[in-house]
Amino acid sequence: MVSKISLMVFILTSYTSACLCVEVHFESAESGFFLKHTRQPPIAPEISIKSSNVTPSKAQTYDSVLSVDRFTVVQTTQPVSIRASYGPFSTKQTVPARYIVPDVLENQNSNLNNTTAALIELQQTNMHLDISAHLIKPAVSRDSPVVRVLFHAGTDPGGHLQRQKICVLLHISLSNQIPLKGRCMPEGEDNVCVAEVIIPSIWWPGNPLVVGSSSTLQKLPHRVMQASYSVFEPSPRNSEQCEPKVQIQPLTTFAHIPLVAASVQFKEIRIDEQLTFLLPQNTLYPMSKIYVPVVFHQTQDFTVSAFTIRARVKAGVNFGCYNIYRLVEYIN
Repeated sequence: MVSKISLMVFILTSYTSACLCVEVHFESAESGFFLKHTRQPPIAPEISIKSSNVTPSKAQTYDSVLSVDRFTVVQTTQPVSIRASYGPFSTKQTVPARYIVPDVLENQNSNLNNTTAALIELQQTNMHLDISAHLIKPAVSRDSPVVRVLFHAGTDPGGHLQRQKICVLLHISLSNQIPLKGRCMPEGEDNVCVAEVIIPSIWWPGNPLVVGSSSTLQKLPHRVMQASYSVFEPSPRNSEQCEPKVQIQPLTTFAHIPLVAASVQFKEIRIDEQLTFLLPQNTLYPMSKIYVPVVFHQTQDFTVSAFTIRARVKAGVNFGCYNIYRLVEYIN
């Protein structure tokens, strides 16, 4: 049995006297169908006329509901996307399960004010989807291979609405490499969070300069990563954790990040014939982090499926390993 769910899609635009033609359709034609109904004209705001002896103020921009389109979704197992096009402009929005609402237009005797109130309620619920992404650093060097992005979610200016928890997923990709992902949840008074991704050393072309090596700096090909993000609702089982469940906003590209050469040399520490550590000669400060690439040299006559790294560190120094399985995929 195919489940059918009635929805509403609405578009807000500045009121003008001209007729605006906006085309709204499913991203995939098999996702559902639109219902025919009598279109209502745009709602004009009430503008009071002031006397001529008063200095005219700047023209104000009024928002009104341009159109109301009802549609039915016949596939609820996958997120459904709706696309709106206006001339050369186009935008897409994924409709998550939480925005599936009863059809407020079912009662033909309902007046337009009730419909407008329902649309405003949906718009207010969706206010925080005004997501902005800001790179902490415009480029990533080999000796500090971290991409950090500050995400900010728009908040209710009046503070009357309860914030819905969202999960922002950061995607970092480079040509045919396996994409890397980081995640965070906007929170706090400013509704912000920082997501980070550590870039494997193998993403840089060539080998890093090693202390004591006779090799000189070579001109290497320019590589640029693509940074994108998508927005999800967290899993209802644990809403405090950033576990993506239902997609709210599709993948959006916001930046291209160049990979630049290291500003310092690396000290090569060979454990044996197969394992090498590359220790960047950075200046260390309290609470600073140092990233040490581990290079595994695979040989045909000796197969290794896994290896363990143990380290003895001084008090106050923490040691960690970031997704070593990703590096093994690249180095093998």
